[in-house]
Amino acid sequence: MTNPMPQHDDAGDQPEAGTGRIRSRIDPLSLAALTVVSLAIAIFVTLGIVTLFGTEADDAVDVEEALGEDNGSADAVAGALEVGSTVPDETLELLGGGSTSISELQGKPAVINFWSSTCAPCLAEMPEFERVHQDYGTRAGFLGIDVIDTVESGDEMVERTGVTYPNGRDPDGSVMAAFGGTALPRTVVVDAQGTVVSIHSGAMTYEELETSLREAGVS
Repeated sequence: MTNPMPQHDDAGDQPEAGTGRIRSRIDPLSLAALTVVSLAIAIFVTLGIVTLFGTEADDAVDVEEALGEDNGSADAVAGALEVGSTVPDETLELLGGGSTSISELQGKPAVINFWSSTCAPCLAEMPEFERVHQDYGTRAGFLGIDVIDTVESGDEMVERTGVTYPNGRDPDGSVMAAFGGTALPRTVVVDAQGTVVSIHSGAMTYEELETSLREAGVS
């Protein structure tokens, strides 16, 4: 009489062997599939980051909502400043202590740059402005104005970008409004008499700012 136990064991061995063969074939395929999926996710994330910090960084940041719908001063003076106008004299508290006024810039061409710590294009252009400041600082004045920010955020932005020229505070956006702006960054270049030579919304390069200063009389 034949013992059924060995037959049962043989039958049980086949699925195990078969399973082993199937598993050995699936593992490399699974690994390849996971690799493809991982690469696809990485490309997708990279493209998203480029879109966020590349394309959008070239555009001015709208601060109209931050100024508030009930801020009548913003509506009253928005667009009032233009090339040929005399810049308004505003007094500002400086980051790092002390105060200054727009009128203190008179006597030589000057750059007035509005920015915020939440503004990506501001972050991109401020090191460029510092380079121009280093090259033309004795021949041109520079004043940054931090719009609708906390002192801590403003100080951190100055440290992060490495700018050394004075930076004032505009915590409620009133100075920005007086200059007729609702988007950041905004740069106003004036001549030695305080007359507006150029107004630029959006990030500027070293070359663009240098050209504006030459138009304002810097040699």
